[in-house]
Amino acid sequence: MQFFKGFLLILFVITAITRTFHVNCKDVNLAEITAKVMDVRPQKIKLSKLGNWKGLAGKYAFSVGKKKYVLNVFSKTKVDAARKEEIELTRIFSECGIGASFIGKAADNSMYVVEFLNGKTAKFENFHDEKILKTLANVLKKLHKCKVIMREKRQASYVKKLCQNIAKRKTAVPSSFWESYEKYKKLSNNFEMYMVLCHNNLNPQNIIILSDKIVFINPGSCGIANLFQELGYVTLSNGINGHNLDIFLKEYFGRPPDMEEFKTVKLAQKLACFAMSAAFFDHSESKKDKEIKMKDRVNAIDEALKSANILPISTLIEKNTLTNPKLRKKNYIRKAAIGFYKNWLELPEK
Repeated sequence: MQFFKGFLLILFVITAITRTFHVNCKDVNLAEITAKVMDVRPQKIKLSKLGNWKGLAGKYAFSVGKKKYVLNVFSKTKVDAARKEEIELTRIFSECGIGASFIGKAADNSMYVVEFLNGKTAKFENFHDEKILKTLANVLKKLHKCKVIMREKRQASYVKKLCQNIAKRKTAVPSSFWESYEKYKKLSNNFEMYMVLCHNNLNPQNIIILSDKIVFINPGSCGIANLFQELGYVTLSNGINGHNLDIFLKEYFGRPPDMEEFKTVKLAQKLACFAMSAAFFDHSESKKDKEIKMKDRVNAIDEALKSANILPISTLIEKNTLTNPKLRKKNYIRKAAIGFYKNWLELPEK
């Protein structure tokens, strides 16, 4: 019996050592690959994890000399084609001066390094500063002038996928939602195609304000898309309206926009409202919510649409809470979805 206990103890110790060695080997491997990218000795690489991000196994900060860098490690589920595309877009953003400086990548495309951005994510109040507003317009113009061959990522295709999810998961939406979707498709089809390289997700979280410039991050959603729909989404999600919209568009076009251009941007804002409502509705219900009869859930949403308690999206943007990743409670998501849908209904088509 004593021998058996001793054997178990030895086995436990060996297992613990093996596990520790495996974890350390993994860390050393990251450091070694990073060292190759940076052309320094592995001992100089001290990685500090920043957290997990969509499509990434993790982000790590490290320094070489006085400069700070960020290592982006792709998750195993991200296919090689998508990895190559993101790396190439990061390189393009760097070369065009609209993103973090690209430093290098691993030979197998499993990770890449960019220079650390010492800035802050944008907030609503930033775009009441005329200088920042004009800078954003010019950086966006630079992005749209980038000549690259990429697949199309149209807003309408994204919305179609969201609506398929909503139908498949039997998620409650307003009773007029599917009629609105038909109208959305019709309006989108009538949109003139000014196809350029677009970011497609320029909410405040993806806009970084530095001391001397503005840059964009997370280029994974980039693709060839409609210029005006990008302008509509950028201005809507960052609360750029009224006099500020006039300033922004004048700087973007290099002249005051004509009436047709202005109306097209406003229509694009309306289309963005429906797209965002679909995105939020898609994540608005828990398993417990779905236990309630569909008819009752839909009626509750319809009643909420009439209520003064639903904050307009402009208020959520002003409070900088709309895209805060920490706000994931289903009740909040549902209110935001209803708010976007209400804006969709109220904004004019022409």
